[in-house]
Amino acid sequence: MRLKIAFFSDSFRQNLGGLTRAVTGLHDALVSQGHQVTVFTLPQKSTIHRGKVVLVPAFPLSWLPGIPPDSYFGYGYTKVVKALQAIKPDIIHVHTVYPVGWIGLLASAQLQIPSIATYHANIMAGPSILTQRSANLLKRAPERTANLNTSGAFLHPSKNLTERTISALARSFYNRFTAVIAPSVFAANSLRSFGITVPIHVIPSGIDTRRFSPSHSGPDFDQPCNVLYAGRLSTEKGVRTLVRVIKMLEDGREGGKSAGFPGAGAPADGRKDFRFTIAGDGPLRKELEDDLAPLTRQGTVEFRGFVPWDRMPAEYRKAQVFFFPSPSETQGLAVLEAMASGLPAVAVRAGAIPEFLEDGETGFLFEPEDIEGICKAIRELAVNPELRRHMGEKARTAALRFDWSELVGRFTQLYTQFLS
Repeated sequence: MRLKIAFFSDSFRQNLGGLTRAVTGLHDALVSQGHQVTVFTLPQKSTIHRGKVVLVPAFPLSWLPGIPPDSYFGYGYTKVVKALQAIKPDIIHVHTVYPVGWIGLLASAQLQIPSIATYHANIMAGPSILTQRSANLLKRAPERTANLNTSGAFLHPSKNLTERTISALARSFYNRFTAVIAPSVFAANSLRSFGITVPIHVIPSGIDTRRFSPSHSGPDFDQPCNVLYAGRLSTEKGVRTLVRVIKMLEDGREGGKSAGFPGAGAPADGRKDFRFTIAGDGPLRKELEDDLAPLTRQGTVEFRGFVPWDRMPAEYRKAQVFFFPSPSETQGLAVLEAMASGLPAVAVRAGAIPEFLEDGETGFLFEPEDIEGICKAIRELAVNPELRRHMGEKARTAALRFDWSELVGRFTQLYTQFLS
């Protein structure tokens, strides 16, 4: 059965992050099976992914303080309804909440089209992002806040109040759908904790395991082991843990063993055992660059900045270990892409990542504050190529289960279930 599906997503480009990679990947997998997918999305400065696209009229919001670049507010409800009447989709699949998601939800109700939503992003990471942006505003404009109060508390909402508000908004949105898709058990439990009562189906998003595949050339043992972090440089990604790990390894304080950097206990010829590559951009980039500036100058740390998604396979192939300290992932596509590339991963035992990263088999898992344990694991992988190879092969095998070709049928099965 060939389906007509309407996607609603604020972004439809692969270079923005895991959410949009999930949307574009599902789109491509459905189209490859002969389904017709129309994507309702906002105008974007960067290149929109290939496909049948309807741009929702919008005005820019990036001029507002603390709002990310390329942000818009959509208002073209009438245009959306007319487009849906012309397309006559069998089902509407909403991927983001504001603003496009609400437009799709209301249009589905008006036109009586079955609608489902996917809960991609951890919305409870929002309070930390809001607090972080507020702090950045205070740093940029202290003279504007000095006369209001000494702490700038007017910019720092109560966390509990913010979380209660977010939960209420989540209920008002997701409970209006026929069903909700969660990419992990962790995400499904989060939805239930918000008070979502409609059926929740756990279906992971996929990855392209042909694009993300191991390097055919073996590691260069004359070079230090390359430990890669890839992701947004922001509070919710746990990047301050990344800094603490790098500094502890540099100081050689993990369990009293040498970190393998120049200094006490390092190799006699001065070679490093490993180095860190940080691929990504975000609001904490300058803070991290300042904190790690001495190590950057000596070649221990390299900041690659924003790396387009189509260049990420090369970054993974140049690495030997992947480190991902984010504690709040609803799935963690970056870890899966690293595993598909044959890398053992070191991650924290939080969020959805423990659902597919097997501790001691495809990588290592630690509590977010166990900096010493994380350092020991990274060093063990850095100095033991055979362990890296063994874990990397198992990681690749585990990641193959998440190829889009293995998962797309679960989405179409759910679509047809609600059509009947």
